[in-house]
Amino acid sequence: MLTEKLAKECGWKNYGEHYDLAVIGAGPAGLGAAIRAGRLGLKVILVESTGIPGGTGAHALVGNFFAGSPIKGIAEEMVRRLGKKNKAFEYYDGQALDYRPIGDQPLIKRTAMEVSAMKREYNTLLKEAGVDCLYYTKLVEAVRDENGNVKAAVISCVEGMYLLEADYFVDASGDAHLMASAGATMKKFALDRMMHTSLTTLIGGISVFHNDCAQQRYRELYDAKKFKGKVWNWFGYSWTMTPGEINTIYDFNAGDTVNSKELTRMGIELLDEIHENFEVLKEEMPAFENAYINRTADRVGIRSGWSFEGMATIDRDYINSGAVTDEPVALIRRSFGSHSSSAEKTFNAEWLTINSGYTSVPMKAMLSAEVPNVAVAGRCISSDGYTIDTFRMIEQCMSMGEAAAVMTLVAKRNNVPLNAVEYKQVREELDKLDLYIIPEQADKMLDDYLGPNRPR
Repeated sequence: MLTEKLAKECGWKNYGEHYDLAVIGAGPAGLGAAIRAGRLGLKVILVESTGIPGGTGAHALVGNFFAGSPIKGIAEEMVRRLGKKNKAFEYYDGQALDYRPIGDQPLIKRTAMEVSAMKREYNTLLKEAGVDCLYYTKLVEAVRDENGNVKAAVISCVEGMYLLEADYFVDASGDAHLMASAGATMKKFALDRMMHTSLTTLIGGISVFHNDCAQQRYRELYDAKKFKGKVWNWFGYSWTMTPGEINTIYDFNAGDTVNSKELTRMGIELLDEIHENFEVLKEEMPAFENAYINRTADRVGIRSGWSFEGMATIDRDYINSGAVTDEPVALIRRSFGSHSSSAEKTFNAEWLTINSGYTSVPMKAMLSAEVPNVAVAGRCISSDGYTIDTFRMIEQCMSMGEAAAVMTLVAKRNNVPLNAVEYKQVREELDKLDLYIIPEQADKMLDDYLGPNRPR
């Protein structure tokens, strides 16, 4: 954390103009915030450390919307736009693609998007919204004023260091790095609360196989301890839009996901184990005799990391109670505990909890009492660590990002910090834009589409 005085002494120049909103991170939450804010007439810049938008969906080769709940806003628009271009399809049974056009039907099922087309479409949406994009740029530090507001972000561009000034910031970095840099109270969870990491692999040359047979054979290999390292106790895969290719995750790792050395270790171990265990799949699994590894993800897939101390927190008591906050901004699920970091339990944690229905993200879980002009969106909103599973998916993060954009609009209109906005005004804007789905509506939409006897 830097003071304004120290930042000036460093001699860094301002980057471009002064912005209404600077969004840090171009994952789903950052994209939702930047695109929606741009559409609302705010002057917006989106900063991303890599060269492409999309976050984990892009870098970890997971272009899936794991819907299972109704979606609205930019998430829905994105799927329908790609659907019209035959670049997005629903899954028929969770693994096989249904190549019928998505059309105007409710987006309830898990949906696959072609990753390259997804990245391009995100760029198109950003351009249409008038957002200034700054890729290949890393957040270095936050500069705070005497009231605790982030006055500027120190950014490292390819050509050098700059100060990025804005009235408001959205931290969509995935691990609340801006909040941490600004000196906010952070929460680093014990490993037994964390979700494991993985490295997605695209395997080509696969013949058609029956899912039940493949799962049975994989489990036999698992029970016979044929695999090396940490592996799932079931075969995780889905067919891609490339004939004969599947997207797989079978190895996993665990460690500190906000530590470069640990991430390096996990990435090296995962890559070694993926290749070694692939040889077992090729030799022992039906339909894999001509298989080959087409590509592995460029980065370790992270599901959970840091959180910050918000003005409200999503914890197990809140999720399990079935209650809905008085200040809801985004629809989320109520089940949690998958992707355990435990080597013994593999996939599900001991504290796996399955609840039916939905609840919502409290607005104040995105806001800090310590850093007034920053909102957090995505998997790093304020939680107890256990419940990250309820709000970490693409469509939920994107909804939080859009909510953060609306909060920024209200804050600027009233010339107040983000943590002082009135929820009533935020809700009026959310309803005007038809962005928020109340939990009861979500259940009814699913009943209408899938029938009242659907799995819950």
